[in-house]
Amino acid sequence: MHSDFPLVGDAFRAGASGFVLKSCDMSELVKAIHSIAKGSTYITPQFAEDLISILITTDPKKPSRDTPLTSRQREVLQLLSEGKTMKEAAALMGISTRTAESHKYEIMRQLGVKSTAALISYAIRVKLVAM
Repeated sequence: MHSDFPLVGDAFRAGASGFVLKSCDMSELVKAIHSIAKGSTYITPQFAEDLISILITTDPKKPSRDTPLTSRQREVLQLLSEGKTMKEAAALMGISTRTAESHKYEIMRQLGVKSTAALISYAIRVKLVAM
């Protein structure tokens, strides 16, 4: 699968039992298949830390300005706040522009904001970037 964190939740809500990246090595894929075959679920370790952080600290029914962002979301927000375009941010992060945009829109949804200016204001307020 793509390295797009919001897709993980979408995949599991749609009935997936596991989630691996397209770039995973064969041993991880085999491990995932064995785990699912035994009735368990599997998620690629690259997303585990962010997923646990979100599950512990957020209520998905109640978006909040205090919602902690994942490390990738913080990285996208920091690059945008530094004046980078989505294309530039994606290139610096080694992800597609679409994935970077997906992170941006997920941040906007989580924070309940409607514009890039509001995102940058948030980044300044939480001292993600200096004025």
